[in-house]
Amino acid sequence: MTKIPLEPFKNAKADLFFWVKQYLASKMFSLQIDDEYAISFNPAANSERILASGNDQELNETVKEIRKNGMKNYGVYYSGALAFYRFVEADKKIESIKEIDTSYRDRYFTKNSTGLSPGTLKNYFVQVNSIFKFIEEQNEDGFKFSLGKTRSGRRTAVPIVDEERNPSYLTPDEFKQFLDALETYPYLRENPSQTRLMMKIACFGGLRVDELVSLKTEQFSFVQNPSPLLQNDTYLRINVNGKAKKKRTVFIQMSLIQNDYDDHMKHRTCGNDLIFCNHYGERYDNRSPNEQLVRILKSIGINKSGMHTLRRSYATFLMAREVDYATISELLGHESEDMTDLYVQITKDGLRKIVKYWENI
Repeated sequence: MTKIPLEPFKNAKADLFFWVKQYLASKMFSLQIDDEYAISFNPAANSERILASGNDQELNETVKEIRKNGMKNYGVYYSGALAFYRFVEADKKIESIKEIDTSYRDRYFTKNSTGLSPGTLKNYFVQVNSIFKFIEEQNEDGFKFSLGKTRSGRRTAVPIVDEERNPSYLTPDEFKQFLDALETYPYLRENPSQTRLMMKIACFGGLRVDELVSLKTEQFSFVQNPSPLLQNDTYLRINVNGKAKKKRTVFIQMSLIQNDYDDHMKHRTCGNDLIFCNHYGERYDNRSPNEQLVRILKSIGINKSGMHTLRRSYATFLMAREVDYATISELLGHESEDMTDLYVQITKDGLRKIVKYWENI
């Protein structure tokens, strides 16, 4: 992409709208296209439609149609972008997008005039940061917004208050309870090794539920001692196809999953090369693993839900073992460290109480 002047219109609202369109148009070439639209979806034509939008209402209709007819994951990108643009558009005082700094961004999230939930605000927060990172990379003036930092360069706190009563991660004691419960839970399936293996891969690899249920045998391979940082053992290497076509590699110690892996692969009846499947041999619905996790946790008195509980637990324990943010972001497949910060910030106080970490994380 050719570098562009930072302020082509010399007007804060027009310039930001211009950059929002550029950002959203660029996603046409990086996000995954839904399978049923793989042939008919035209990234270049849809990019042009976005750039041709004359106002935010027209842009909103265009991107909603694109989401419906080709990119189901597109919504997380345009919703936050348009919400923040409308906030800036309503500001009568702003004259230049150079005025958008950390405190200006945080004003939008702390004001929260539309009453968005903390979860939605978190998604918007990541996307707003991504927009301005995009502008930093593409403007020919070399201007830096440095969102998330003060003028002195100090990292600032995330301005979103989480209202969840229970932290959505498992403490080390809860985590061990959960792993024990995987062995004793009264499963309805004739062969429960599939559920156990799925949950353990989520625990030890931090996969999203969509990544988990989409795994195919071609993504699996085995390596011996892949890194001097890992224990001397054989590892399952998983080539993960993440969001926005971002690929990453996850290593899981085979001694943690060997019995379930062997038993499941011996009895597996999945079609389309899938690792995991429902009773009909087809791809799981994303809800199914979540519902199974809730049932297992409730059986041991833990009232926490969602496969992201396991993903956050993975991130939390990595942080507890002093793995740096950049590495955790890479292992989770995050586009930025801001999202990683949202994953672990809720647990920082709890980390001080952790004396012994679960050995195999």
